[in-house]
Amino acid sequence: MRFTEKLVRKITQFFKGSNLDSHPKVQIDGQYYDANNMSIRFTNGQDYALSDVGGERIIYGALDSQMQCIGSFNVNGHLIECFCHVTGTTPSTPAIMRIDGTVMVETDGLDWDVNHPLQGDTNERCDGGELFITDDKAPIYIFNIQDIIDNYNLGTQTYFADFNPLLYQAILQTAPHHPIFLDLKLETGVGLYPGKYSYAIRYADSTGNKTTWSVQTPYIPVPGGLNTASPQHPGIKTFGQAPGTNSNYGIQIQFRVDNVANYEYIEIRRIAQYQDQAYGYIGTATVLKLTTDAFGATVNIQNNPFDIITFQDDATITDWLELSDEEDTEEISGFFTCKTLRYYNNRLVPMNITVASKDVSDTNWFIEKNQKLGFSVMEKLTTPADKLGHYKPKNQVYYPTMQSGEMCGWGVYFMDDFGARSFVVPFDDMSGHTMKQYNCPNRRERLDADALEYSVNRWKGACYSADINSSLGISKGYTHEVIDLADAISRDNICLPKNIFNQSLAGKDSGKVNNGIFSDCYQLTESISGTFVATTDVGYSPFHPTSDTDFTYSPYFDHDFRINTEAVNRYGHNSSLGPVADVNQDVNY
Repeated sequence: MRFTEKLVRKITQFFKGSNLDSHPKVQIDGQYYDANNMSIRFTNGQDYALSDVGGERIIYGALDSQMQCIGSFNVNGHLIECFCHVTGTTPSTPAIMRIDGTVMVETDGLDWDVNHPLQGDTNERCDGGELFITDDKAPIYIFNIQDIIDNYNLGTQTYFADFNPLLYQAILQTAPHHPIFLDLKLETGVGLYPGKYSYAIRYADSTGNKTTWSVQTPYIPVPGGLNTASPQHPGIKTFGQAPGTNSNYGIQIQFRVDNVANYEYIEIRRIAQYQDQAYGYIGTATVLKLTTDAFGATVNIQNNPFDIITFQDDATITDWLELSDEEDTEEISGFFTCKTLRYYNNRLVPMNITVASKDVSDTNWFIEKNQKLGFSVMEKLTTPADKLGHYKPKNQVYYPTMQSGEMCGWGVYFMDDFGARSFVVPFDDMSGHTMKQYNCPNRRERLDADALEYSVNRWKGACYSADINSSLGISKGYTHEVIDLADAISRDNICLPKNIFNQSLAGKDSGKVNNGIFSDCYQLTESISGTFVATTDVGYSPFHPTSDTDFTYSPYFDHDFRINTEAVNRYGHNSSLGPVADVNQDVNY
């Protein structure tokens, strides 16, 4: 058979070079190639050709022998080189970023080290170009390259001594401060609808960056009206109002601004419970961009990044906008690291993420005192205004009462710098002390010794009273009874009928005289002529309000120290002689 394919003689040329490839494994058809910085390529599938591969050339050099390059990137034609010291980043050995051979960033705020080379990606479609970098141990950083160049050319210290890493982190930090309730403000015009309101704040900017919502205030009550009613029982009346009609009150809240991350403005979230709805209903959250404070002053958190702002909510504010459930409950995941990232489809995508644990229950967070983890806290009433009790809105908000004798569970959650919340941690310790089921004390239960140690003069001024185990006045101590200490009568005046001694003449403060010692308190009897005559040395005879059947003392004086179930008719009346002492008569109410 004839061969139709023509065979040609192939001539191979050899080019002299410094590298000799003579090893059998790199030989082709028994041939070897001797060349330097050359590559054999095939043209037309048959012929061999040698082409220059270019070799290496120096683009940049090291800063010095102790600085190592841990990452280099190219953004819009600018070469960015990142260096750190071999011993780590410290104030004396700061991290350095060099752009086109010039050091334009030098700071110890970037905690880089040679054991964590930088991974990153770029966005060249935005003004100035962006660089995203991570090192698997610090937050993701975002740098605008043109902004760095411009600040360097202007001679600022933005990326040197004044560098703030919080401004360039992709994870949005939030201030831990939250609003507090100041008071209800009586409105001259129209107030809020009667109901309950709660507020929270967050920081935001025009590009869409928003922090997590802060801790919200407790629910703040807005009544239809308040009335002091009487000197004996101030604050006994709180008026409601028909749904849909306004009260006369607005709410004042206050919060601290801590704008370290240079956000543009603050948003306030409000949850209002004033609709005529079923039990358990939660109102739709609304949001307001804060522009002015309670006094009409403009709020600018960039010019005044550290300030205290008072905000007043009333019917004149009509800019509240509804929040979606998603945005209302949205929470930043908190601190995380990633091993690499990509900027794809206008989104920054971190990969191989490590998120901080939300489980902090294995740590002993709480401190015991004399084997006591927690105890009931009382708020003593010390001023006439405090007599209002829970009629006073601030007492309702910050000193709510728990039902005496019931079991309550207590827990605590923690927050990180980014506003992320941990799981709720039971309020207990490693020694078995717990407040998971805390039995709220009854009013006449005795304070234990652990609680008393927190105050030199007894806890919150607790009063000495008969306790829950009292029998004929023989069991007394410092109890959880709430005693009104406002305008109290001093026990220095030992003979005043309202004080610690029995009285013979009901309501007559002049019925006893005090010469300075107990034995000089006399029982005075009113004669027919209307004069008082000292008849009996009363002596020390304190009240014992123990029960409605306490007959420790003469029944004639029962109503001075025990529950009053009957009225005593102590005096009759003679039309010609005036009041006349009568036989003691107990008359049921």
